[in-house]
Amino acid sequence: MASEDEAALFRTTFSDSPVGMTVTTPDGCVRAVNPALCRLLGYSRAEFLTISLDDVIHPDDLPHSREALRALVSGTHTSWAAERRCLRKDGKTVWARVTVVLERDADGTPLYLRTYLEDIGHEVAAKRALRESEERRRGKELTCLFELSRMIERPGIGIEDILRETAWLLPSAFLHPDSAGARIELEGAEFASSGFVASRWRLRVPLELFGEPAGFIEVCYREEQPPADSGPFQVEELALLKTVARRLEDVVERYRAARRLRVSEERFALAARGANDGIWDWDLTTDEVMLSPRWKSMLGYDQDELTDALATWDALLRPDDKDAVWESMSHYLAGDSDIYEGESWLRHKDGHFVPVLTRGFALRRESDGAAQRFTGTITDLTELKAVEASLHEAIGELRRSNQELEQFAYVASHDLQEPLRMVASYTQLLARRYSDKLDQDAQDFIGYAVDGATRMQELIQDLLAYSRVTTRGAPSTPVDARGALDEALINLEPAIAESGALVTADDLPTVLGDRTQVVQVLQNLIGNSIKFRRPEVSPHVHLSAQADPDNDNLWMFQVADDGIGIDPRHAEHVFVVFRRLHGRQEYPGTGIGLALCKRIVERHGGTIWLQPDVAEGTTVSFTLPKAESRSSEEGETDGRSG
Repeated sequence: MASEDEAALFRTTFSDSPVGMTVTTPDGCVRAVNPALCRLLGYSRAEFLTISLDDVIHPDDLPHSREALRALVSGTHTSWAAERRCLRKDGKTVWARVTVVLERDADGTPLYLRTYLEDIGHEVAAKRALRESEERRRGKELTCLFELSRMIERPGIGIEDILRETAWLLPSAFLHPDSAGARIELEGAEFASSGFVASRWRLRVPLELFGEPAGFIEVCYREEQPPADSGPFQVEELALLKTVARRLEDVVERYRAARRLRVSEERFALAARGANDGIWDWDLTTDEVMLSPRWKSMLGYDQDELTDALATWDALLRPDDKDAVWESMSHYLAGDSDIYEGESWLRHKDGHFVPVLTRGFALRRESDGAAQRFTGTITDLTELKAVEASLHEAIGELRRSNQELEQFAYVASHDLQEPLRMVASYTQLLARRYSDKLDQDAQDFIGYAVDGATRMQELIQDLLAYSRVTTRGAPSTPVDARGALDEALINLEPAIAESGALVTADDLPTVLGDRTQVVQVLQNLIGNSIKFRRPEVSPHVHLSAQADPDNDNLWMFQVADDGIGIDPRHAEHVFVVFRRLHGRQEYPGTGIGLALCKRIVERHGGTIWLQPDVAEGTTVSFTLPKAESRSSEEGETDGRSG
């Protein structure tokens, strides 16, 4: 009776189980199949009895499955489990977790196989979505670190500018950039991104300078931003914030070290007037020389070990320095220079050479200006040279690190394109083949997936262009700005025709640069003017050029339009990567265009900015190096499409 009850229980479990189940012979012939497996793979029970399990395993997974089955039958294992792709009757692929158990008789002879197939399609899709999300997050993180490194290397940038721009840059690397704000506080000074609001959804990392607490860096989400199940921030975002904090600490400490070096040099100059420096005095009328005790002790000698004479000085000079030292002194005494100052090396008593800075001043006769006495100091530069060497080594290491980071960002962005193309291609193929079998929701979901992949491809392509500005730029040659404008307008013909835009230009000069990149700058700026036009108004864009009033070696260009304009508060931030002032629904784009222009212009040694106090529209100014000739073409370019 118990055996009959167990059999009935098994039949009920077999029939009602939500997991697909089948009983097969050791050679794979199906003997029984439950309704769940029929639903999963789309076969009827009668059809299942005419096929083997090999017919429903994906061809790419079949060799592994057969090998596992042989090991099971041979007695190596009693069961095996794996994730496998299965083929439905309609040809679709489904992912299943396959578990196979071999039943044997009392003698160990294989009787039959129980196979369980659990649908894990949602689990696989979730893993794929998680992987794609991680790739997007990593791309944003690399861009943030890359832009931070570029900012740090920018010539002439100060600590406050670095902290301010970092606060603006950070939110773009977080999961919800539109709801995030960043703030940096360092030694009482505060720098925050636009719209920063302190909230309980906060991620904060302390800042230290020379081992002492100095402030913090934090990112906050506004209160309306709901936290995820594990909190509003990801572990990787905390790691990114810590990395940025360490970079900022390093750069501030380096700036402080450089400033201390400058102060040290000034102190050395002042100390030259005191007894701590070696003092020398040369009476030019008698040729008598005095070398102070400090002059001698600096080289390891006692007062009575060296004779006060020019011959002593000459004997201690490094051979390579002798001609230069006496020649420069002669030029000074002859009146060819206003001051005497020079570096040289003097031999120490123990044989090594000591770097010294020699300064001197001559007392001259009023009648003819002839030098009568030549007096000065020598300063030991050993410590200063050590600091300079350390600083140069640190700067070189930072430059190498930034170059490696730039190359890594390029390679990572490049490698992200292939999986995105795969996602977009197969999603579009799915839509074409099965559009008549899918309901409207499914078709909408496919559209969202294709649109997301396409936008991500555009973003990566823009990032590649951004990273190639320095790594793939061509050598500078004379570029006819008028010809570059014509090429840009050809590329913009569809946008000009659609908007009815009028593009005009003054007489344009010839600049020194990379022609492709000059075309890119003009195309991006004019394209922005067309994009951000006033509703129902055909835009007018005008390009002009003149000599830069602040630098004779530069041309200053201006692209002016009559569009919607830019709030002066955002004049600096529009050139930051991913900084968008409008939603994607209002105006399409990736938010990299102006940042790309800025990077190209700076690569050419120029600057780019928004012209303040413009009554209407927007005027963007930028400078490029002059070439030897101006363009021979003159007049206007009418960009209105007929």
